[in-house]
Amino acid sequence: MPQTGPTVFVCTGNRCRSPMAEHLARHLDPAGSYTSAGTAARPGAPPTDAAVRALAELGIDLSGHRARSVWTLAEPGRLLVATEAHRELLRRRRAAWSDRIELLDPDGDLPDPYGGPDARYRELRDRLVEVLTTRLRGSTLR
Repeated sequence: MPQTGPTVFVCTGNRCRSPMAEHLARHLDPAGSYTSAGTAARPGAPPTDAAVRALAELGIDLSGHRARSVWTLAEPGRLLVATEAHRELLRRRRAAWSDRIELLDPDGDLPDPYGGPDARYRELRDRLVEVLTTRLRGSTLR
């Protein structure tokens, strides 16, 4: 199925993993079309302070991000999820999207740093940079 919307990064609350991935992808590929959403997001919630700090260390401003729910998306393009549980939930609730859903990290689930120390956010950030750089090099992100 041809992609009709932006590439959507998906996690749970849309305050850490998925917005970090979205903003890193935009930084690495300014011509791409990226957004993010959460399966249990509280719409309008800001990113965590630690996520903002982790990206600020790379010169990326995440502070203006606001959470949104994946269930409000009309017609997303590719959905790159943080965990297998996100993939299964999306497949159950939006079967029509099934062929567009894949794990963001081909090596497995991205651990949720929520509530953890800044070091966990930096580890996530660094892993996202690796994964996104590889995906962009292979032109599989758009």
